[in-house]
Amino acid sequence: MNGCASGKEATEKLEKQRKILGFTCPVLDCANKSGIDYCMKSCEKFPCEVYYKFEIPYSKKFLDIMKKF
Repeated sequence: MNGCASGKEATEKLEKQRKILGFTCPVLDCANKSGIDYCMKSCEKFPCEVYYKFEIPYSKKFLDIMKKF
């Protein structure tokens, strides 16, 4: 898998991240646990605190703009 995987298909990628890096992408981990395909399309909480806290992959300015939609 290249780049970000959808939350529903990310279990394998998260396992590799834990093994190789010792940690996982917080956004991908949350999407996987929530059963969300892609946060921006599928999650009614987007943008959430996970995005604001880690700013992965979006900046706070972008997230503030998205809140208005």
